[in-house]
Amino acid sequence: MLGEGASSQVYLVEHLKLQTYRAMKRISKAHPLLSQFRLEANLLKSFYHPSIPIIYDLEEDEQYLFIVEEYVEGESLQEYLSYHDTISREYLLQLGIRICDVFAYLHSRTPNPVCYRDLKPEHIIVCGNSVKIIDFGIAVYMTDQEKNNPMGTAGYAAPEQYTDGILTPAADIYALGMVLQQMERRVKNGSANLHRIIQKATEKELQKRYVSAIGLQEALEQERKRICRTTDRKSHLYTHIAVAGAGRGVGATHIAFAMTAYLNDRGYSCAYQSKHERNPLEALIRENDVKELGEGVYQNEAFYGILKDGDLPEGCIHVMDFGDELDACIAEDAELMVLVVAGSTWRREEAWHGIAKAAAARKLAIICNQGSRESCIKYADFAKRKVYCFPEDKQPFAITPEKRKVFEKLLQMKKKTRISDRSREERRHAIFLSTWRR
Repeated sequence: MLGEGASSQVYLVEHLKLQTYRAMKRISKAHPLLSQFRLEANLLKSFYHPSIPIIYDLEEDEQYLFIVEEYVEGESLQEYLSYHDTISREYLLQLGIRICDVFAYLHSRTPNPVCYRDLKPEHIIVCGNSVKIIDFGIAVYMTDQEKNNPMGTAGYAAPEQYTDGILTPAADIYALGMVLQQMERRVKNGSANLHRIIQKATEKELQKRYVSAIGLQEALEQERKRICRTTDRKSHLYTHIAVAGAGRGVGATHIAFAMTAYLNDRGYSCAYQSKHERNPLEALIRENDVKELGEGVYQNEAFYGILKDGDLPEGCIHVMDFGDELDACIAEDAELMVLVVAGSTWRREEAWHGIAKAAAARKLAIICNQGSRESCIKYADFAKRKVYCFPEDKQPFAITPEKRKVFEKLLQMKKKTRISDRSREERRHAIFLSTWRR
């Protein structure tokens, strides 16, 4: 059991054939709001958005209604705020932008736009940088105004939700503004402009608020761009890269090793870190395939790896290897997610499933490892995006022209002269360790 309330119990269940977890809500048919639960389930069944849980099945017997839905791992924003005295302005903006995206989706549904009506911190689930909105129990179609009852949570619900006022997208905008206002109190480096944006979202008078979620989203985006510092020559690079395979043994770790070596070879400071239980770096240490440089850093040619969790220095690119733990990789919400799939025909179904699952990533690149041209074309056609064909490679730390070509295109690298051959290793040490000690 995951949780229990006055109306239902929620269980963690496993799909026996797919071997994946689901959440199952069990509601007694004697409950007076049974029809509302049915409405919520049928409403969610029609949604497809990465920040809204998926409804997989609706079943019932003589006593209970069962709703089988996506198992959302993470913690509520309410829990997150309970042990974070301070939060960054960037985190507030990022969360606000993502929730605006959900509301823009709901409010633009045709022919029946939806008003969520009950946004509050306990209904926002955060896992890394990803966000899920749960509990659509009082969501309504905005076209069914005559059926609306005054409902919502005090302190977050818009004033018109307690009157006979017609519900518009501005009701959800007000609730989001109240959530952002609560977060703003914990932001040390706030700004007058951010305060004005939140103030406009929480105006009591409907006419003074943002008229659409897109309007609020654009204001938050502009504020995020405004506060972003102008970066140096690395501005075109991703600094937070997550790598995972669609299945076990497709070569995600090999490619993470190779990418780390390539970036260091190009003169950028880059560190590899394993994020799954079978830590390959520990195996390299046992086999003496890497040497320790001190400060928890291990090296082989242009490859540098770290064992411990923790923040990397500013300017150091972080390549995280999730192995076959695809869900964890997606939840990391890195600047760039690299999905590795096998080119073998007998593993294509696994690849389809991985590509479909990873489609919600903020920025996705797909690598077909040792794949044929035929496989790459099929995957690209399915994913509606470019798929990179990684060459057969036995030495992940060796820098070959074929691998350079793949990574240069995948990482959108600008042309830059590589480190000269003379004293190559010494210069790499100097670049990496100077960043590491900064």
